[in-house]
Amino acid sequence: MAISFFRSILAFALVVLTAASSFAASSPEKIREEVLPELSKGLEQFSSNSRPEERTLLEKVTFRDAKFQRIIQDCFEIMADSPLLDLLALQEETRADIRKVQQRISELARESITAPESSWNPLAVTQESIRKDTQKLRQKAADLQADFERQKNSVYEAMTANGAPLTREQFERMISAADAVENASIMAVAENLKYVLKSMELKASEPDAPVELLKMYSGMYMMCCRVYIYAISHAMQQIDDIYLPRLNAMKEENSALLAESRKLAAQSNTENDRKTLQVNMASQQRMLEVIRLYVNYLNAQKKNLASLNADMTRRSSVAENTYHTIRLGTELLSLLHNSRTDFSRIFSFQPPELLQLHDSRFSREFAEVTASLMQEKQ
Repeated sequence: MAISFFRSILAFALVVLTAASSFAASSPEKIREEVLPELSKGLEQFSSNSRPEERTLLEKVTFRDAKFQRIIQDCFEIMADSPLLDLLALQEETRADIRKVQQRISELARESITAPESSWNPLAVTQESIRKDTQKLRQKAADLQADFERQKNSVYEAMTANGAPLTREQFERMISAADAVENASIMAVAENLKYVLKSMELKASEPDAPVELLKMYSGMYMMCCRVYIYAISHAMQQIDDIYLPRLNAMKEENSALLAESRKLAAQSNTENDRKTLQVNMASQQRMLEVIRLYVNYLNAQKKNLASLNADMTRRSSVAENTYHTIRLGTELLSLLHNSRTDFSRIFSFQPPELLQLHDSRFSREFAEVTASLMQEKQ
């Protein structure tokens, strides 16, 4: 059973990848249109605050900037768009609504203990009114579950129609996985990022693509790396902050129940109580094993995510280096073009020749002065 369980979990990434790419709640084109302006904002923020010589290797101030992080988060939310995520959200919402209905049914059951069978007051709580209210609530719970089942069937049929290698049992286990939302988010983001980059790559790879487009492409690739790193980090944080603490709390509660069951079983009990305790202890032992398996699974997932995060961080560093190289190259080319233009203007400039006007003028002046002096001498 454990092997089958883990096989179905391991198939999750492939399935979500297929689902995210083929049945996205928004089309890839729409997601691209929404996310490109955000990526551009992030790139502007990065460029304005990022100078390699002013930052250490381990501390990149720009990536810790609050505004930059908000942009990355916005990009993540835009691209984490998948019907599977919608289904998982609907599942949580349905469960919460059903819990509220069941809680109200329990309240009515307690009220029925003291409620009269009937009353002359039509607004009074009676056994009859409680029965009617309980029936309506049970129908409401059934309707909520039926609506969710219809949506779940629709998503599963769409996925299998697209060729996803997924059995119904695997699908059921997949959407019940502790980190199903995080896995689905990461794969949806990855697939949408791939589409955004591919559409830009086609333009940038053209032989006559301007250098500015190459700079934009390298910058967008760097931003996409940061968004993907955010998705991975978000999943790791969810495992540490939500899933593992919940499982540990369940483990503690279940261990306490098991200890209590063993203590009660050691006492004198009726045959019925003894059988009930045996059933309880068997269930509690199974839950301990399931919790142990799930904790191991989540720790393995966290380890895999950490490895992926390290890989993407290296890629991001390469992308950042490439972006700055292209940015510097475009600035250098611009400087060269401008300087060559300026120098060509300087060297092509032909200053006017200095006319020899002073020779004739001086000769005339000297002749007049000489004539004047000669007259005075006479």
